[in-house]
Amino acid sequence: MSEQYQVVWPSSQVHIPDVRLSPRVKDMNEAVILEFNHMHYRGVEIFPILREELKRRYPKITIIPWDTIGDFRDMRNFGGYEAEKWPGLKYFIERHHITAAVGGMGA
Repeated sequence: MSEQYQVVWPSSQVHIPDVRLSPRVKDMNEAVILEFNHMHYRGVEIFPILREELKRRYPKITIIPWDTIGDFRDMRNFGGYEAEKWPGLKYFIERHHITAAVGGMGA
């Protein structure tokens, strides 16, 4: 019996281009953090725990909870766009002076 399988070779060439990362937040006590949630992976349960711990460690941190903008995959919240393609995202970030975001929470 002979079966063939497609496999991924772990030493193959990298096909994803490098991206330039934003600089790290210098002082978390001065940070404004936006939470991104898409209503999966227990985000409703995990974000409050994360929020509480960040506030304990960095008492002056500002956190904009995920429910401020709603489910970032729900196009009804962003005029027919998902959040990352929403033309208003840049202005929302600038208006709220957001320095970092937390998204893709998983359990």
